[in-house]
Amino acid sequence: MIVTEEQKLTQVELAEVFPSSEIETNKKALERHLRDVDFQFRFDNRNTTAFGSFALVEAFKRAVRFREIIGEEFHKPKGTNSVYSSVDLLEFLVDANILGASRFTHSEMLRRDPGYHKVRGIDRFPDERTFRRMIYELTPVHVQELLGINRRILQAKSRTEESRYVWLDIDDTTITVFGKQSEGYVGYNPRYRGRPSYNSRVAFVGYSDEIVHQDLFSGYVRGTKGFEEYFIDCEHALPHNWVIRGVRSDAGFSSDDTFSFLEDRELLYACKVKKTQRLQRCIEYLDRMNMWQRLDEDHHVAELRIPLHSWEKDRRFVFIRQVYDRQTGQKIVRGLKHQVICTNLEDSPEKVWHFYNQRCTVENRIDELKDGFAMDQQSQRTLAQNRAYALIKVIAYNLLNWMKATIMPEEVKTYRAKTLRRKIFCVPGNVVVSGRYIRLAANRWLESVVLRIKQKLDAFLYIIAAHLWPQGA
Repeated sequence: MIVTEEQKLTQVELAEVFPSSEIETNKKALERHLRDVDFQFRFDNRNTTAFGSFALVEAFKRAVRFREIIGEEFHKPKGTNSVYSSVDLLEFLVDANILGASRFTHSEMLRRDPGYHKVRGIDRFPDERTFRRMIYELTPVHVQELLGINRRILQAKSRTEESRYVWLDIDDTTITVFGKQSEGYVGYNPRYRGRPSYNSRVAFVGYSDEIVHQDLFSGYVRGTKGFEEYFIDCEHALPHNWVIRGVRSDAGFSSDDTFSFLEDRELLYACKVKKTQRLQRCIEYLDRMNMWQRLDEDHHVAELRIPLHSWEKDRRFVFIRQVYDRQTGQKIVRGLKHQVICTNLEDSPEKVWHFYNQRCTVENRIDELKDGFAMDQQSQRTLAQNRAYALIKVIAYNLLNWMKATIMPEEVKTYRAKTLRRKIFCVPGNVVVSGRYIRLAANRWLESVVLRIKQKLDAFLYIIAAHLWPQGA
């Protein structure tokens, strides 16, 4: 470090004010003050881990034979002179995303974690360049194989439960790109206007939140464009004993073609629609004719059956009027806002409204994908590569969602991924291989949760043995 003339003078002045003996005395006093925290550091423990409860995740993966699913669906050849197989790399990436290492650079946490290596039974972990190389080499064929892995996970889950009707909650969200990714075009981007983006379309199973299908499109693709092909892909991804009952979506998917497509398949739907001029006139008509039905002090509902402009037939529309307070300058005045839902449900307008509002969990799940699995961070060069890595995150999401629904205690099932990591998975510990146990800090709540998870896992093994895997496999 270069010492300036001014600093030299200051040091000289300091020596004149405080003689050397006095400085030594003061320093020893400080050392006595710091004695309680003056620990020596040793870097020789080969069994510590930052992910003390990862063994629970690994046990669940092995119970559902996740690695075997990857091996049967993912057929990327092993690279020349590569130490790791493609199955190894894909499983490592899923582990990393479950534990919160959503970026390649974050995977270094696992590479330097000896306890994780002990639990996985591995000697070494690839560096980030190996992961980048694998993603770079993925093709559209491999994207289809990743979709096959996700499909197999849903099929395996469906075989451990009863058959059921499902509603698909479909939504899309803007993924801003900050580099020179291919097909990242300037389109609809409410947050970063003028920035290139992708459009991510996601279909969730209502109430249980599995991702049936997820895909990335260029920034030009919005709303109903490609909806029929996307919906057919969703149908193919669903297990045979999950039967589609209907669809809920936002206003971006509402159109005569969409509703006709669903009606031809004899499916129900409840979709919000944009308030066009014709619908605005309908709201004025409802006001004039006093056709609103009061639900409470702030909410009213009504319904009409009308055709919109260029539609081939009339359809049922449910109107919701909400009174709310808004601030205008220094005054608070009462205002009105309206929602319009197009549906072929035969329930009362109130039930239709409440049923559609249950779709709000989709926004929470998309936030979970972005916040918990970094779905909004697409840094690969091509759309195919970004699509592939997004699907790896979807696989990690569905695997964790299955684990939560199956073996987690009730109070933990509602936790988001970040909370699960902070309170359960990413707790430092020590893996004692000789005794087959993991030593964690004293924590009564965590001890109770882990014991109940292990009990539920033991019961889940009976279900696996009876319904999922053949005898003797």
